[in-house]
Amino acid sequence: MPRPPSALARTEVIALARSTPLTRGAVADLGKKVPPELARDAALEALDTAGANASMVLAFVAASRGAKLPPELTRALLPEVTSLDHVGPLVFATEGEPRDTLVAFLEDKRGDLELECLVMLLAAELLGEAPKVPATLLTRGRWLARHQLLQEASIFLGGAALRIRNPDLSSLAAPHVNRAKRAKKTIDEALELARLPPLEALSDAEGARLSTGFTVRRDAPAVGRNDPCPCGSGKKYKKCHALTDGDAPPSVEAPKLDAATLGPDQAALLRPSEIGALETAKLSTKAFVEAFRRVVDFRQWPLALRMVDEAKARKDLTGVDALVLDALRGAYDARAGEAAEALVALLPEDLAAREAFALDCLRAPADMLARIEREAELALQSDADGARGMLLASALLRWFPAIGIYVARGALHEGRSLDSRALLETIEDARDRLLLSPFEAWWDVYDGFFDSSEERREQKKDDAKREKMKDDLRKARAASRKTAAEMEKLQRRVAELDESLAVAPAPARTTKTAEAEPRPSQELAEERRRLKTKIDELQRIIGEGQDERRELRRQLADREEDEPAPTTKPARVDDPDADPEGMHDAGAIDLPRAILVPRYSERAGKAVGDLAADAADGVLGVVAALAAGKPNAWGGVKQLTKVRGVLSARAGIHHRVLFAVNDRALDVLEVLHRRDLEQVVARLARTA
Repeated sequence: MPRPPSALARTEVIALARSTPLTRGAVADLGKKVPPELARDAALEALDTAGANASMVLAFVAASRGAKLPPELTRALLPEVTSLDHVGPLVFATEGEPRDTLVAFLEDKRGDLELECLVMLLAAELLGEAPKVPATLLTRGRWLARHQLLQEASIFLGGAALRIRNPDLSSLAAPHVNRAKRAKKTIDEALELARLPPLEALSDAEGARLSTGFTVRRDAPAVGRNDPCPCGSGKKYKKCHALTDGDAPPSVEAPKLDAATLGPDQAALLRPSEIGALETAKLSTKAFVEAFRRVVDFRQWPLALRMVDEAKARKDLTGVDALVLDALRGAYDARAGEAAEALVALLPEDLAAREAFALDCLRAPADMLARIEREAELALQSDADGARGMLLASALLRWFPAIGIYVARGALHEGRSLDSRALLETIEDARDRLLLSPFEAWWDVYDGFFDSSEERREQKKDDAKREKMKDDLRKARAASRKTAAEMEKLQRRVAELDESLAVAPAPARTTKTAEAEPRPSQELAEERRRLKTKIDELQRIIGEGQDERRELRRQLADREEDEPAPTTKPARVDDPDADPEGMHDAGAIDLPRAILVPRYSERAGKAVGDLAADAADGVLGVVAALAAGKPNAWGGVKQLTKVRGVLSARAGIHHRVLFAVNDRALDVLEVLHRRDLEQVVARLARTA
């Protein structure tokens, strides 16, 4: 005779959850067997003993029966969701204010970009008329606005910025705000889904992960006819699901990903529970690096240290010290002192010595000011190199952002172009944390440093265009700062008017003449409306200016990348035209006599689909020009030495297109990064 639900032990409940899929019917059935409070308590324990899938099932069982979830459980489960539709029901079933749970999750910094943008939107929607916006929403919103977002994530962030109404966030996120204004239906649907009851948020069938290309392996054996049914009913399988489905119910244990076939793009999307169960030693080199970065993002320090040991044992992986330094930066940001100490111990003596001051900042000794002074003195002694000053600035920006900004401005070094650019970007992050204006004035200083060296390298015909672009960029920055200052002045006036309107008494109405005269409060309200309209217009102008500056900076960067090396100097290894391995013949290639029709191989088509938008646009443009027989496109085409009949063309600075001409078709065989050229050509030579 089955025991009543109250008699179930927590371990039995977890076992039932492990065999229950996260679907509407299965969760509802389990909810009939398990009391909600027991499901809630078991969900916490299941996180450590049974994994995220079982914990998620129990959390939805508890929430669907009215039990409130602990905030720490919800924050642990949010990075594990397989559908964004599950975020709202979990949050609104959590103890305390939902907004507090959402803000705390953003403070954890453990979600991917799309998840965090949705969390931003939900938190902003819950602000209502709150007098003060939590600082986390502003700092994290600004951080997200500086990243390239997919369309739905961009809409969510823009919707959040519209609701928060912070001038700096609105101007920084202007492109996302504009997209959100055109996609109001998408935002309304997301907010409506977030308010669904837990059961209604689940699908009728268990959904697969949205990442494609995963190969999984299940260790569970097949279910025998006389074995207990995996659904947890207590019946034999032949008298339960075998009668209805004809097959055993699918195993709902988290499937093991086949590490040997996992690609780097897939490794970069792994969830915390998937990372923990991954056989990292079987990962390819590129996938291993991406998985390691994911481990650091999730702050799984014991696993990170274990993977460092694995990296040292790999013969195909170089730059282990760089991986350790990446992990160390994550430990600093997380204030993980023990992890930072362990990671520094893995570094060579010279690199460990470089991190001494950063560790001092983390330890926060009583004589911190004296140590800062000593480090600044040592940096000045090696000022010609500039490296030590940049390390000092980077450490101060992390723990003492205001001081760090001033030090970092002085640490910009004309001999270190890339390091100076990275330091300026870190300054912008520090300004976000301090909630200062997001526009860093020292970008103009950076431009001034490198003007002369750039001008010497550029070709004469591009001088006028480049100088005009730089002048436009400087003018755009100046106009942006001027507009931001004007907007700030108007904001202060609006705040003054709000205070005046709040205390203004309602005037007595005694005569018709008095009623006809405008009241002081009406005049103040009218002035406030005019100012708000002006502020909205200034925000729009700032947003458009930001788009203009981004485009100008992108064009300048493109011109730098496409700059050919001087012909009087030997080609460098990283020169896009360099041919260190003799991969190509020197002879010219004849133009095709007719228009060709492009045909992509399966491998080439997948490679194009995996590229970033700008790179894909470049590849498709090159293929189209080749197919059309344009002389400019064919001028750079080369014949591969090792594979006759296969031609190579550049697609931007980083990518190559390998193709063949057959009859009236242009067969695109491979689209690859130029660093992989030798390996791909060797493979083509073997299979030719």
